[in-house]
Amino acid sequence: MIICDFCSSPDVTRRYRAKSFVDPARLGISDGDWAACDVCADLVDGEHWKALENRSIETFPGGVDEAHEVPMRIYIASLHRKFRENRIL
Repeated sequence: MIICDFCSSPDVTRRYRAKSFVDPARLGISDGDWAACDVCADLVDGEHWKALENRSIETFPGGVDEAHEVPMRIYIASLHRKFRENRIL
């Protein structure tokens, strides 16, 4: 099942072409294209990166507790930055 790479929604409607890259924390590899739901696609297209970061935190599977919110925000912001750097327009 394909899910939104930004918020984990199963309602994927868009695909953004991207080159593969090692994620900022070196936890894995982003393998090519990214999927997005309508809400996240609107945020990407409008370059509303802080709002996209907020949505990613708010919809993170299992939630993000207060003790981990700041490190998760830093990680998500850096992951989104790598997405922008590797996106194929």
